[in-house]
Amino acid sequence: MPYEIKPVAGGYFVVNKETGKRYSFDPIDKSKAEAQLRVLERAMEREKADRFEKYTDFETLKNTVLNVKCRKINLLEVEAIKTKKELIKYLNENDCPVLRRQEALLESIYNK
Repeated sequence: MPYEIKPVAGGYFVVNKETGKRYSFDPIDKSKAEAQLRVLERAMEREKADRFEKYTDFETLKNTVLNVKCRKINLLEVEAIKTKKELIKYLNENDCPVLRRQEALLESIYNK
């Protein structure tokens, strides 16, 4: 997970490891920091699960993935996938920045 609890003078901060962003203005108790960490991790998991659910057309999503050139995506494995649920699980496990850009294009098409 990209979050961690860092001890500081007067308490703890929950910090994003990648950006360094703190999720409270002042230091908080360790128990509150642990609770905040759990909430952030659950929200991130929910976001991941919902990420591809908005695309109702399985074939469009699959073809989009097949047209993306990314080392993390094995095209033979994607070809073998038969259901939207399996494809979404595969995509969540094999995150790819190229696919994220493609997703943004798809989203603009679907939201018109």
